Amino acid sequence: MVGVLFGSASFGQLGDLIGRKYCLQISQLLQIIALLIQGLSYNWYMFICSSFLLGLGAGGFLVVTNIYMLEFIGTKWRTLCATFPAWGMGVILFGALIKALPNWRHMCYLAAALNVPMVCISLFTPRSPRWLFTNGKAEQGKEALVKLAKQNKNETPDFVLLEKLIDEETRKEKQSGSYTYMSLFKFSSTRKKTLLLSYVWFCCGFSYYGLTLGIGTLSGDMAINYMFMGIGELLITLVVIGSAKLSVGYGFVSVIARIGGIVAPQNKILFNQSQHLPFTINGVLILISSLVILMLPETMNSPMADYIGENEEGEACNEESNKRSNQVIPFN
Repeated sequence: MVGVLFGSASFGQLGDLIGRKYCLQISQLLQIIALLIQGLSYNWYMFICSSFLLGLGAGGFLVVTNIYMLEFIGTKWRTLCATFPAWGMGVILFGALIKALPNWRHMCYLAAALNVPMVCISLFTPRSPRWLFTNGKAEQGKEALVKLAKQNKNETPDFVLLEKLIDEETRKEKQSGSYTYMSLFKFSSTRKKTLLLSYVWFCCGFSYYGLTLGIGTLSGDMAINYMFMGIGELLITLVVIGSAKLSVGYGFVSVIARIGGIVAPQNKILFNQSQHLPFTINGVLILISSLVILMLPETMNSPMADYIGENEEGEACNEESNKRSNQVIPFN
């Protein structure tokens, strides 16, 4: 979990610097290498080091993958794709694999093998046009848009309008400069969202990993229990901060969630004091989180802002910007 913490923090910044696609490839390669080393571990120290490396790759992958996906999707499909229960499906699959392959070394090798096709597929996926345009790589962005338009059998986008938007983005990029986690607290709009979401993500990390790490204390077959937990996760909805500098915001709240995960093993101490105490605390934290979410603004059918603080005066989230966004992107 410490590795996931560092992965979330480092890849959140790295995704904005070198792009989401390269970060995804690096994180997947890290996971493959770490899983192979873990499967070959012959002592505790080797296992711990490989676990940290695995967490580093997994943390980076979790931060960047959703951002990379959302930057290709228009407002019509964004909610559906962002809430697709891939994690829950993975937990169900993990439980089934535990049942089929009880040897943990075999599980490591299989997990590494499952990542190989994803790395191969990523070699043929384009870089994010949104990231390219907002980072001064307009020509590469145009090429990516033309390629995507052909693949989706759509008309080539209006590059006259696109040129105007690029000039506007370039001006904003020069004015905004680079972003760090401290940039999230510079503007009142993002400061409030960051604080609220940080609390929500901490509670989710603490409660989720508290239940996950304690699943072995439940009666019955552990593999079956994992599968049932995954089925329950299919109903979970994910809330994210919207911005083309998304990796910074997403990375920050992911770091907070990992802190919750690191603290989660303390549930075991609470369980030793009273079997009801950890469940009561987790339930209260999640209940408060549900109320906190109600304080966040609705983002459905709203265009993603391209810069932190862009909506400070409320100018970016209007109907015209939404129309322009849908006109330019040929894969909605």
